[in-house]
Amino acid sequence: MESRLVGRDRELEIVDRAIDAVRGGDGRVLLVSGQAGIGKSRLALSALNKAKEHDFAVLMGSSSPLQAGLAYAPVVEALRRNLGTLPEPESARLLDGLHDIAGLIADPRLSPAPPTGDPELERTRMFEAVLRLMERITAGRPALFVVDDLHWADRGTIELLHHLSRGNRGRLLLWCGYRSAEPGGPLAALAMTVRRDESSVELALEPLSDNAVGEIVGDLLGAPPQDDVLRKVTARAQGVPLFVTALVGGGALQEAAGLPVIVRDVVLDRLQRLDDRARRLLELIAVAGAGGSPRLLRAVWAEDGFDAVLRTLFDQGLIEELVDGPAQTFAALTYRVAHPLYAEVAYAELTVGQRRSLHAAIAAALGPADVLESAPHYRDAGDMVDPARASEVLGAAGKRALDVHDAHEAVNYLSVALNHARAAGRADLVSEQVTDLAFALQASGRLDDAASMWDDADSIAQSAGDTLRQRLLGYYRSMLEAERSHPEELPRPVPFVKDDDPPIGLMVHWLVTVRAGDTATMWQVLEQMIDLPRTQDNDEARSVAHFAAGMVARLGLDYAGAHTQNLIALEAAELAPPDVRDQYTYTPRLLAPSLATLRGDLVGGVRAVDNPGAVSVQVFLPSAVYYVAYVRIFALFVAGDLPGALAVAEESMSLAERVVGQDRLVGRALAARAFLLAENGNLARAEQDLKDVRASYDTTYDDFVLAVDLAEIAYALRTGAAVDDSAFLPHQPLRDLTIDWLRVAYSGYLAVARRNHDAAHQVLDDLRAGGKTSPLLDALAVRQEGLVMTLDGDGAKAQELLDAAAVRLHGMGASVLATLNLAGTQSLSKREREIVRLLGQGLTNGQIAERLFLSERTIETHLHNSYKKLRLTTRPALTRWALEHVPE
Repeated sequence: MESRLVGRDRELEIVDRAIDAVRGGDGRVLLVSGQAGIGKSRLALSALNKAKEHDFAVLMGSSSPLQAGLAYAPVVEALRRNLGTLPEPESARLLDGLHDIAGLIADPRLSPAPPTGDPELERTRMFEAVLRLMERITAGRPALFVVDDLHWADRGTIELLHHLSRGNRGRLLLWCGYRSAEPGGPLAALAMTVRRDESSVELALEPLSDNAVGEIVGDLLGAPPQDDVLRKVTARAQGVPLFVTALVGGGALQEAAGLPVIVRDVVLDRLQRLDDRARRLLELIAVAGAGGSPRLLRAVWAEDGFDAVLRTLFDQGLIEELVDGPAQTFAALTYRVAHPLYAEVAYAELTVGQRRSLHAAIAAALGPADVLESAPHYRDAGDMVDPARASEVLGAAGKRALDVHDAHEAVNYLSVALNHARAAGRADLVSEQVTDLAFALQASGRLDDAASMWDDADSIAQSAGDTLRQRLLGYYRSMLEAERSHPEELPRPVPFVKDDDPPIGLMVHWLVTVRAGDTATMWQVLEQMIDLPRTQDNDEARSVAHFAAGMVARLGLDYAGAHTQNLIALEAAELAPPDVRDQYTYTPRLLAPSLATLRGDLVGGVRAVDNPGAVSVQVFLPSAVYYVAYVRIFALFVAGDLPGALAVAEESMSLAERVVGQDRLVGRALAARAFLLAENGNLARAEQDLKDVRASYDTTYDDFVLAVDLAEIAYALRTGAAVDDSAFLPHQPLRDLTIDWLRVAYSGYLAVARRNHDAAHQVLDDLRAGGKTSPLLDALAVRQEGLVMTLDGDGAKAQELLDAAAVRLHGMGASVLATLNLAGTQSLSKREREIVRLLGQGLTNGQIAERLFLSERTIETHLHNSYKKLRLTTRPALTRWALEHVPE
C-alpha cells in the first residue's frame, strides 16, 4: 500500500498545474532537485499516479551508480519498457522509419542507419529520432516521461534530455530528478535552460516542517507521537523524509540503537566522494560540534589551503556558516556540519584513536577559559589529555549540570572527572567529586550505585577525621535509604545534635520514622522539631517547627489547623538562604494540595501542586519529582478533571520508571492509573494494570498497599471482583491524605453495594470525624449517611441526603465524585430489576423471556441497558451484583 505523501502540498499543486497544461497541448519540463532522501522519487511516484488517472502514457527510467558508465541507460530503460507494453502493431508503427535510434534501443525491427563518418552528426540525428518518437507517442495521448537520479547519469543522457526539453512543444511532461549540491557539468546547463523557459519549472524540494515530520511519525507509529519522541526525530532527521522513516521504522530512537543502514549508506556515498583534505576538515568540524570557530579549526587542522577546502565543503552544502549577530559586526562566527546525521556518520567512521586525538587537540586549542565548550572534548579525549586539568574542567562541568538539575549529564562528566582525579593523585578533587557523583547518581535514580559512592565519601571523611562532614553525609545516606531500603530494614539516621546540625536533619529523622512505621519515635522527633527554634534562631528552624505543628494537627484530624501551620512553615522556608531553600519548601508544598482539597478549595488544591523545588530536591530524594506528579493525579481527579488526571498518570509512570530498582513506585503509578481507568469505564485496561501491579506487590510498603486498595475497590464496584481486607481499614493518618480518604469513601460505597452494614457504618463514623474540619469529608459523610439509609430501608430520607451531598460536591467543583453512580439499584427501572433478579437466580435469557411473557430480544435490550447503567461488562459480574443488591 502506498504511503501518504505529507508536507508537499505546494509541490503537488505545481505538478497538477503541469499535468493540466500538458493535457491542453502545452508541453512542460519539471526539473526536481533536492538532497538525498528528501522525497524526489516519492513525489515522482505521486505524479505518475496522477498522470495515469488522466490516461497519460507513462515512461519511467532511472540512473544508478552501477550504470554510471552505460550511455543513455535511463532513456533506453524507459523507451524499451514503454514499447514492450504496447501491442506489436502499435510499437511497430511508432518505430517505423526511425533507424537513427536502432543503436540506442537495439530493436530487431529497425535496421541501423548508414554511418556518416561524423559522430556529432550521428548523435544529433539520434536525438532528433528520439524527439520524433516522443511526438508519435504523444500524438494519441499525453505522456509523462520521468528520468530519476540524473546525478548518476552519463553526460549523453543529460544532453539528450536537454534536447528533448528544447524541442518539447507537444503533449509531453518531461520530469528530471537529481540530487542537489552536485555543481557544474551538463546538469547545470539543463537547469539553466529550464530557468530561461517560462513553460518549465525548477522545483527544489526543501526539508519538511516539524509538523509534517510529526504526521509521518504518527503514520509510522499508528498514533500521535509523544513530544520527546518527536523532538528526537526532528533534531536528527532535519526534515528529510527518508531519515524520518528510517529512524522510526528502524528502531534507531532507542538509546543504544545505531543508525539504520540505509541512512549510513546514503551519507557515506556522499562523504566518500570528497578528497582526503575535504574529508579530514569535515571530520574535524564534526568533532568540534557547536564550537567550530575559524580560529579553532585553523589551529587544529594546521594544513595549507584551509579557506579553499572550507569553501568546497560550503559550496557542496555539507557545512553551514553560523553568525551570532549582524554579519557586519564582530559577531561570533562558527561552522558546523549541515545535517546532524552527516555529522554522526562522519564521527562514527573515525577510529577511537582518531576521535580521541581530535578531541584532545581541540581541548588544547580551546584552553581553560570556557568550561562548557571544552568539557565534552576533555571527556572524550581519553588518556590523551592532562588528567589534573581534565579533572578540574570535568568536575566544574558536572557541578554545573547538577546546578541546572541535569543529573544524567552530571553523572557523565563526574564519572570521568573522578577517574582523572585519581590518576592525577588529586585527593582534594577526589573527595569533592565522590560526593558530587553520589548526588548525581542519586538524582538520576541509580540508587545502588549512589549508595556505593556514599560509602566511599564516608571512608574519605573518616580517614581525614572530619566528623562534621561524616554527620552530613549520614543524613544524605539516610534519605537515600528511605527511598531504597525495605521499611523493616531502614537504618536509623545519625543522632541529631541540636546546636550543630542543620534543621533539615530533623526532617530526615521524621521521614525515616514515617517510612519505617515507627510511630513512637516519630512523636519524639516531632517534639524535637517543635522545640528546635529554642536552640537555633533561623528561618529554617522555624519552618521545621511549624511543619511539625501542622503534622500534629493533621494526626489529630484538625485539618484547618494543619493547613494554617503548613502555610506558616512554607512562608518561613521561603526566607531560607537560596542554596538550601528548596530543601525546606519541598515538603510543605507537597502537603499543601491535600490540605487545600480537604478544606473544599479544589481549585487551590490543583494550583498548589506546583512544586518548583522538586527538581533540586531530587538530588537528595530521587523520586521527588515523581511524588509531585502523583499528588497532581488525585488533586485533578477530585477537582473533576478525569482526562487531565489520566494524562498526568501516564507522566508519573515515566517518572517512576526512572528511579532504578524502585518497583513499588512503578506499582503505585500503575495502581493510580488503574483507579482512573476504572472510573472512566475502561475496565479491561484497569484489569490489566492491576494484574501488572500484583506482579510486584509488597504489603510491607504501606503507600503501595494504599494505592492498590483504592484501585481494586473502584474496580470491584464495577465488576464485583474480590478485594483485600486492608481495603476496609479505617483512615490511616500517616498515609497520603487525599488518597487515603478516597479509599475510605470508596470502601464505604463498596460496603453498601455488598450490604456490609458494619463496614458501611464504620466508614460513616470515620468520615464524620474527619468532616469536622474538612468540608469535603463532611459532604462525603452526608453521602455515606444517605447510602447507609438505603441499606436500612429509609429510601426517601436517603435520597434527600444523596441529593444534598451531590449539590455540595458540585459546588466545590468535585464533579466526578458528585455524579458517581454508587447505589446501582436507583438507576434500574422496575422491569430491569426484575430481569436482573431472575438472571441472578441462574435463568437463561430464554427462560426469563418465557417467565415474563416477553421476547428474547426485549430481554437482551433490558440487560444491555442494565450493563450500561451499572457500568458492568460481564454476565458473571451482573449475576454477582444481582445477588448482592436485588432481594428475592
